[in-house]
Amino acid sequence: MTDLGLKNRIIMCHRTLIYRLVGIVAASIVALTAVQCTTSGHDDFDAEPGIEHGVSAAFGGVSGNFVVRAGGCNFPDDPLGADSKKRYYQGVYVLNPEEPDGEWKRVGNLPKCIAYGASATTHKGVVMAGGITADGSTAEVWLARVDETGKPEISSLPELPFALDNTAACADENTVYVCGGNVDGKPSNVLLCLNLDRQGEGWQRLADFPGNGRIQPVVAVTQSRVFVWGGFAPLGEIREATLETGRYCYEILDKEWKVVPGPTDDTGYEVSLGGGVAVTLADGRIAATGGVNRDVFLSALRQQPADYLQHPKEWYRFNPTVYIFDPDSCTWSAEATSADYARAGAAAALWGDSLFILGGELKPRIRTPKTAVLKISAK
Repeated sequence: MTDLGLKNRIIMCHRTLIYRLVGIVAASIVALTAVQCTTSGHDDFDAEPGIEHGVSAAFGGVSGNFVVRAGGCNFPDDPLGADSKKRYYQGVYVLNPEEPDGEWKRVGNLPKCIAYGASATTHKGVVMAGGITADGSTAEVWLARVDETGKPEISSLPELPFALDNTAACADENTVYVCGGNVDGKPSNVLLCLNLDRQGEGWQRLADFPGNGRIQPVVAVTQSRVFVWGGFAPLGEIREATLETGRYCYEILDKEWKVVPGPTDDTGYEVSLGGGVAVTLADGRIAATGGVNRDVFLSALRQQPADYLQHPKEWYRFNPTVYIFDPDSCTWSAEATSADYARAGAAAALWGDSLFILGGELKPRIRTPKTAVLKISAK
């Protein structure tokens, strides 16, 4: 949209990255259970019951003068209980970053209750691809555009070539990339792209990324390269559970994958980033934060203890640091560290030089309604 292009020159990517622990970790990530949906009439835009607890697995981005969040899921009633039910949402909410003490306002609905898709900000609006609905995994793709009054317009885009969930997305201007995720319930290596200026061509399948299939990776695009970090694959019938710190970039012009470094903490420990978020800054660097702890989560994927859900949030050691990747030097640096950033399954948006981290999980099943904001320092 014009406002977005003039205001931000955003090349932004966001994977609506999801941390889907609902009892038995490995089984619940890939199983499609009945969706409990909170919905309302088309003209009733009060906040959805249960949304006050916060959601994870929502779509997020920027359109016009607003940060946008839509869909998502949570456990609003007795979240740690054995019989707790996951609830999905369809509301579209906006936040005006320029309003002092601004609050999220519900301004419309998505066509369906949905979570576990991927979203990316483009000059035309926020692209929302794939996810899980009441009908299971979906190939549907929508474009959300918000006008100057905050009213959204939701339109359909070409469908993905197959149903896809727990995936990640990013965009370079009006070309959208979707990477990884479940295809037919199995972690994939796919990389797809859609040019919004040539929608008639549909989604194009590019070269698969190397190694194990991944769900919930972190992806970003800059300098004609698509980067992927983190992600994991739960235990399967013929595969061992895996969690990735391996990292690659796809050279768009050369059409090939190359190895790139991932972030490490101040002790040299490799940070997985899986379940985190990433955005591309205006200067071409990439900011990434959040995600699960490699050792804690992989252990649970392989064999979940009976008391896994009962620990305080600090025990899970979600990543609390915002890391900056410089594609020119191929190096990482730590921008800031705060418990406010230690989330999994959040959505993200870039407004000017400020990173907005929208909701997410503080620990398995426990969401937060809070929005964390960090102003990124200049290069």
